[in-house]
Amino acid sequence: MPLYPSYDSAIWQMVEWWYRIPEPPPRTRDPAKPLQVIAVGFSRAGTESLQHALTKLGYDYCYHGWDMLLEEPQYSQAWTRLARKKWHSKTGDCRISAAEFDGIIGHAVAVVDVPASCFAAELIEAYPEAKVICNQRRDVDKWYASAVKHIVEEVNESRFMYFLTWFDAEFFWKWTSFERYLLPRSFHATDSSLGSGIRSQGKRVQREHMNAVRGQLYHRGETHRLLDWYLEDGWEPLCKFLGKPVPQEPFPRTNDAKGFEGRVESIVSKGLVRAVTNASLFFGGVALCTSASIWWRWYR
Repeated sequence: MPLYPSYDSAIWQMVEWWYRIPEPPPRTRDPAKPLQVIAVGFSRAGTESLQHALTKLGYDYCYHGWDMLLEEPQYSQAWTRLARKKWHSKTGDCRISAAEFDGIIGHAVAVVDVPASCFAAELIEAYPEAKVICNQRRDVDKWYASAVKHIVEEVNESRFMYFLTWFDAEFFWKWTSFERYLLPRSFHATDSSLGSGIRSQGKRVQREHMNAVRGQLYHRGETHRLLDWYLEDGWEPLCKFLGKPVPQEPFPRTNDAKGFEGRVESIVSKGLVRAVTNASLFFGGVALCTSASIWWRWYR
């Protein structure tokens, strides 16, 4: 993969301008449905299982990283703007208000996975009444292996997906929000490959991320908002923290390897036809122009 361009450069801003697509209107929040739960754990740490559990406990809607990629209409451009504000603010003001978040997740009363982990500090600040869950897996090595295999190798290092991003505007924004901004910045990647982030320092970044969340709440004097929770803990500590009765059913177990791969295939298939069509038109046009140029030079 090529190295990242500077996202403050005129060239990259021109690229984003070129791929811009019509955006849906900002969402609004019903005052009767405030954001109540922020689960800051990284992907592959049981985030979808936790989403299902929170929904079962009455937190509907619970917004997940998959929503960022699968929801229609798409808010990927809006997520990219928030990422630019956090990591590339020209004014130095990196704060993100509740109103700005509500423009994307205003329909949700809980948020987990990528949006919560990448914007943990900002969400905690913007929603001071929301409870915060540091969701993790007890076996860090298993989390790390899963993250490297599925997030890095199957997605970020896929040349096929990278190719698609340049021939379908919607896929371009999905890739840009996740693979150019949110995940590389969150895992301190040094180039366009998450290998330099997750593979090289994923365990350390995860540990520092959780400590930063704990420290933020400690310094705010709000440790009562925090739950350190492991996927293996199941219902009891989660329900006690949230003040909910324990459901009489097993804790959800979702998004295994096959489930993850199926979701990725669904995302790719949505953009595949458009990308192939656009690529065919592009390369067909190039071939036609080349043939015409050769013909003109040969027969003039």
